[in-house]
Amino acid sequence: MLLLSLLLIPIFGVVAILVNKENGVSLTNVKLIALTTSIINLFISLIIFILFDFSTNQFQFVQEYHEISYFDFYLGVDGLSIYFVLLTTIIIPISLLSNWTSISKDVESYVIIILLLETLLLAVFLVLDILLFYIFFESILPPLFILIGIFGSDNRVKASFYLFLYTFNQKCKRTKLRGSPKALVTKVIKETFSLAWSMTQGMVISLKMMVTSLKMMVTEMGDRGSKSTINNGVCVVKEQRVDSSENSRILDFVRCTLVAGKPVFGRKIHSHSNNSGIVNNIFKRSIYTTRSSLDPWFITGLVEAEGCFTIGVFKSDGYRTGYRTQAIFKISLHEKDYDLLCQMKNFFGVGSITKHGERSLQYTVKSLKDLEIILSHFDKYPLLSQKWADYKLFKDAFSLIKNKEHLNRKGFIKVLCIKASMNLGLSDELNWVFPDIKPIVRPSLLNKSMTNPNWIAGLASGDGCFHISIRNSPTTKLGKAVVLKFHIVQHSRDTELMEMLISTLGCGKIELVLKQSAVYFVVVKFKDIFEKIIPLFDKYTIKGVKALDFSDFKKIANLMHNKEHLTEQGLSEIQSIKLNMNFFRLGRR
Repeated sequence: MLLLSLLLIPIFGVVAILVNKENGVSLTNVKLIALTTSIINLFISLIIFILFDFSTNQFQFVQEYHEISYFDFYLGVDGLSIYFVLLTTIIIPISLLSNWTSISKDVESYVIIILLLETLLLAVFLVLDILLFYIFFESILPPLFILIGIFGSDNRVKASFYLFLYTFNQKCKRTKLRGSPKALVTKVIKETFSLAWSMTQGMVISLKMMVTSLKMMVTEMGDRGSKSTINNGVCVVKEQRVDSSENSRILDFVRCTLVAGKPVFGRKIHSHSNNSGIVNNIFKRSIYTTRSSLDPWFITGLVEAEGCFTIGVFKSDGYRTGYRTQAIFKISLHEKDYDLLCQMKNFFGVGSITKHGERSLQYTVKSLKDLEIILSHFDKYPLLSQKWADYKLFKDAFSLIKNKEHLNRKGFIKVLCIKASMNLGLSDELNWVFPDIKPIVRPSLLNKSMTNPNWIAGLASGDGCFHISIRNSPTTKLGKAVVLKFHIVQHSRDTELMEMLISTLGCGKIELVLKQSAVYFVVVKFKDIFEKIIPLFDKYTIKGVKALDFSDFKKIANLMHNKEHLTEQGLSEIQSIKLNMNFFRLGRR
């Protein structure tokens, strides 16, 4: 309860100030209440600092709450955030003392804003959920704006507006569309409102992710069918458009949480180049799965989750149309899945692996000759999700490019019409330059049956999640209940596919989250997990770093099967295993 106390004590101080204000308490007492509250928080942070174990790199003092439907409320500190927590609790009483006599008007408002800022700052350093991190991080700005505007120096109003104008100016500077004022204004407005809209929908995105996406879009001129992988964290944001409507753009928020790294374009990994150190480091940290060749259906399932078929359109003066067009197939994974990407490269015998971000890699196939190998695979082992429609459109565009029809304006327009119906469609700049482009009708997915379990293993290796939660329970002796959950997430248009999983595996249920345009195949019954899910993936193995999550998931399931989770020692072991899975595993280098 120490971390939660750090967040609640300043709130209690605010309540005490409001109550005493109604009773006519002097301004000095109001300041004393605020100072006492901040000093109590300082002592608590010192206790946390003294008890903190600096010999481990794990999160400590972890607290979990599961009452919120969209996310689990996690609190915790690590070796970096502990110093920021201590620094915050030191600065707050200093700020109160330094202005003890200089502020004589609206004292109640001043101390309330200071205490609210303390809560928000501490929350930024304590929460482990990226949605809450973003909310608390952005929530600091309004009270800071008010604090500067009311209690600043002679130029306080000017300084407050500078804070806003600087933020707006940075958006403009990141935009590379200065040549087109309309495109510039459109981009800034869309970036701002898409962020606000996504937050109201209960979805998750990082501010870094928006900067990265902006750079990727401008650099690749509309190559928006890619997937941005995380930096220091988990989950990825993938873009997969299932129809030509604007509403389908919210799919890039389906995946749970994410922080995106800075993209590094065109940086190939060769063992004999200057990047050999990168390869060696990744090689040492990678998850080495079985060296036998991957099953073709596993490849298809993994591409359902992590792959992308896209048409890149790049501005170039060397072409009559003014643009260079290229068909691209790519798969993006975390750097710890380097070995899995190498196996895929060996399976196809073509393509290259490049550094895609600070913590991500990308397997890419671009040449027409090599793409024919990719197409022949998916003709023989077809996709089963709505990504099949993107694949069919990709093949049509590939044929136009192969026949060099894209070199004349008529053929180039055909390619743009196809691209407009793929993934997230055309970029803002392409829409501005070619306003009359009309997306073609997307192909309808034929009824397909799921017959090969390796496809399920591939899909689960990408979009699956093995989750452990420990909840308060009044019915158990220890007051805690351990719950296992396995789920796979897809776009809501793939609901039939998820229902097919239920009929194939004989277990699970469907959870449709309309706000995210997502559908989840979920298995929570312990009997189904122990007798169906675990035996399935024992036989048809999970690949990549997620194989370790499955292994830990299986260990906990065996502990529960033997009733060891009902003992203090068993529960402690489960908590220890849980703190090294999923988010926490990917966050370690």
